[in-house]
Amino acid sequence: MKNILIRKIEEEDIAKTAIVFAKAFNFMDQKEDWTKDTAIKYINYWLKRKSDMFFIAVKNGNIVGGMVGDIKPFKDKVTLTEIVLFVSPEFHTQGIAKKLVRNIIDEAVKKYNISTVCGIANSEVEFPMGWYNRIGLKKTKWVFIEGEAKEILKKLEA
Repeated sequence: MKNILIRKIEEEDIAKTAIVFAKAFNFMDQKEDWTKDTAIKYINYWLKRKSDMFFIAVKNGNIVGGMVGDIKPFKDKVTLTEIVLFVSPEFHTQGIAKKLVRNIIDEAVKKYNISTVCGIANSEVEFPMGWYNRIGLKKTKWVFIEGEAKEILKKLEA
């Protein structure tokens, strides 16, 4: 973890962060097809939504990863949720993800007094699910549901 700086993302970091984001998610066995342009849109969305919880990892002046999450009140607790973590594949196993996770949780505890962390991961693949399990994030009874909007609308009309 030497020479790794974790800091908040800034406007001028968007394009370089998008390249790392796309590379990280296209590397995993998730069948995702991110481009720089789609990643820029996603990062801009998060900057507008929760810029104070968007951090990047910088090594030797280069962006090598990042993490963002939202803050939501839920019943009697506050949750850091929808966490998105990404590290460029050539920097895996260097402790960057641990440093990003530690940083965002520390900040969320200090600023929002969060007590729970929630995210979405593909439970059918070892990476990153195995890593998440090792740091204490576990699969819950809740499932992520998804469908095509046009198909859902057609079925609702029937």
